[in-house]
Amino acid sequence: MLSEIAFERRTCPFCGDMERTLIINLSTEDIISANWSYRPKERLSTFGVPANHEIVRCAKCDMVYAGHLPSEKFLSFVYDELIDVDAARRESFSPHNISNRMGDLASLLRLLGPGGKVLDYGCGFGPTLALLRNIGGVETVGFETSAARVQELNAWHPLITSDFDRIQALGPFNAVILDNVLEHVPEPHQTILSIGKLCSEGAFLYVSVPDMNRRYLAAQAALNRAGKLLAMDINPWEHLNYFDLAHLDGLMARAGFVPLRQAELPSEVRVGLRSESNMFPRIKNTLASMLREVRYVMTGEALPTANSRFYRFNGHATV
Repeated sequence: MLSEIAFERRTCPFCGDMERTLIINLSTEDIISANWSYRPKERLSTFGVPANHEIVRCAKCDMVYAGHLPSEKFLSFVYDELIDVDAARRESFSPHNISNRMGDLASLLRLLGPGGKVLDYGCGFGPTLALLRNIGGVETVGFETSAARVQELNAWHPLITSDFDRIQALGPFNAVILDNVLEHVPEPHQTILSIGKLCSEGAFLYVSVPDMNRRYLAAQAALNRAGKLLAMDINPWEHLNYFDLAHLDGLMARAGFVPLRQAELPSEVRVGLRSESNMFPRIKNTLASMLREVRYVMTGEALPTANSRFYRFNGHATV
């Protein structure tokens, strides 16, 4: 059984280099304990899962990624059996999750104009499609690799498929949504190149991935060294790639996608001004926000984040 589901050593998904340094080392129990969506794990022992799982940083380009790639059979077990599908579906359609999506979808619709064809690539349980399906003039299509999800979604949306050739035949698309997808795929560069083939010239791409900046990862690594549980998004079984903004933009640029600055977006400018109950944190936060406002005036950017990033397709992929 072990040979069937061995975890293969990966090269860097950004530059292909083999040299790396270990930043986080998780046990199987660490991963399970940090994830509320995992069901009872009796069958896990039958897979010969390694005792430890590495998250590493590329010595050449600084990209952070899961050091080993789980086999397709193990990933199928995780997504179809280990995850509590009902709990995950409820969370996907929770008020918090839906409200977060609505703001970015509003920006995308304003960019799109009076109508167009939108692809939700990796549509999961379909919350984004549910929000878009009654928008006049907007045609929606969903791509999802899980056969169970496709069957469920087809009950209320006819254009959901796991067949890439069919998706290509339904294109080209004026906008593509990649919401929490790229962190899961073994070869993110190939995924983005494939998406470029589905886009019309000038199409918009909305991307959301967990923002794995150095400060956040350093805090998680410190928790790991202290033997404490990490955040749920530090999970090398599901999250294979850990993007900061520089690596996300770099990946997109190689496939012909150019980031839109804050000044180009039809939404309020975010400078990171937060609610604080005490005066000192308010003063500190206000000063930082003022610096971000100056940056916006000078560059058109304010508070860019990998959690919410818009791109335009120029049709000119590089390497």
